[in-house]
Amino acid sequence: MQKQLFPDIPKKKNDNTKMIGANLSLVFNRRNKHMITLKNRDIIVKKVDISDKPAKKIFVVDAVELGANKSLLAGALNISRQTIHNYIESKKKFGTEGLLGGYNPKMGKNLEQHRKSTQHKRIQGTKAVILAKERKAKRLENQKKQQELDFEFGEQLVSKDEQPFKSLHDWKFTRFAGIFPYLIVLISTNQWLKLIMGYFGSAYKIFLVFLLMVANNIKSIEQLKNINQKEAGLILGLNKLPPKRDVWQWFYAACNLRFSTSLCKLFFKQQLFHYHPDFKTLDSDKQLIANPAIKSIEKEIKTVRKKLDKKHKKNSRTKEVLNKDGSRRENSLKACLESGISQLEAELTKLLNEKKQLPEKVDVSTLEDYNSFKKIDNEGKNLFDFVTASLWNARKDMTDWLLCHYPNENEYVDLFYAITQSHGWIKSEADRVVVRLEPLQQPSRRKAQEQFCKRLNALSAYIPIGKILQIEVGSSPI
Repeated sequence: MQKQLFPDIPKKKNDNTKMIGANLSLVFNRRNKHMITLKNRDIIVKKVDISDKPAKKIFVVDAVELGANKSLLAGALNISRQTIHNYIESKKKFGTEGLLGGYNPKMGKNLEQHRKSTQHKRIQGTKAVILAKERKAKRLENQKKQQELDFEFGEQLVSKDEQPFKSLHDWKFTRFAGIFPYLIVLISTNQWLKLIMGYFGSAYKIFLVFLLMVANNIKSIEQLKNINQKEAGLILGLNKLPPKRDVWQWFYAACNLRFSTSLCKLFFKQQLFHYHPDFKTLDSDKQLIANPAIKSIEKEIKTVRKKLDKKHKKNSRTKEVLNKDGSRRENSLKACLESGISQLEAELTKLLNEKKQLPEKVDVSTLEDYNSFKKIDNEGKNLFDFVTASLWNARKDMTDWLLCHYPNENEYVDLFYAITQSHGWIKSEADRVVVRLEPLQQPSRRKAQEQFCKRLNALSAYIPIGKILQIEVGSSPI
């Protein structure tokens, strides 16, 4: 008997997967037995929690309509085949309303009678009002959680005139509308604006500038000259971004308060690498340096020794010249060389003695044409890192939310950046600040953008003056 070239390898049995016919299968979640995934040739068709009875009924009917075998489906879900038949017949006679409402076929097909008989089972009252009350209760609960955050808020006060978004205005265009989601998340999750105001007072404005820089990849304060100051100021609640000189004043005012260490201990997780916004320099306590006079004398000593070596070599090669009477000739070359050697040796001895008398170290402040040593102050960098870490955490939360509305792991991050780089319009009213983003062109992306904005609005972010921050998607209101 001829053996198979490639023998069949028995497949490992998977107890979590049940075949229900027509290439359909049910995959049961190992951790949650109520979570089931319906697949067609390993392609996910639908996910459902069968502990939710209405969802279970719709799921069963959908599976049968896709071609599932009723007996296999009943065995997999541990229900009777008659139950599946009842679900299907209820939908045929009464539609989805009858399927979910449990209408009795013996009462006939009159939907009005069925609705009256099952009225006591339904929620009483206006559902919109009920849902509004639930949202309000959830918002109050979130605000209570925010107040219980383990942060030590400072005692600095910011006057009403210096509060962000204090002025009222109609719709205005801004190309920086996409950074508004960062502000909503930061304010709603950890009272970020209240925190920096409490520590830094009116100097809080530099943190809003840092937020703009991190969100738009602006590497330094110097580069702010290349952006539209009016549009940037609108989205930050500052009306208009001031000149660079005033921004530096905000920066140094915040640095002089010396609060970066306590802030970074609470928030610091990541920093923007290869970035140094600015360093303030202070006089160092260590001002001693190697005596520059010693270096100068050593240079002279080296020069004298070179000359001395040359004369010694030349003297060794020069012959003695005598007079006729046998005495030494005074103006001979050898006599001149020896005289020069004596002078250089005396000069060398003098320089060595002067070097011994000089101190090895001197205070740089006592020297002319020397600037005092400076030590680098990292306060400014720490403040920028605090903002960077805050935005990184907010960005991680927002991308996770966006993935729920746009389940494409290869593109959802790009979609997030497309949203946060969007142009839009901003309107400041008495009780709210609204930003409208330009809609994305692709329908699936636009839908995800709209759902993402609804998720942000559900956070109910309030600024200290009582205005709520809201965001939406739509066409130009101007």
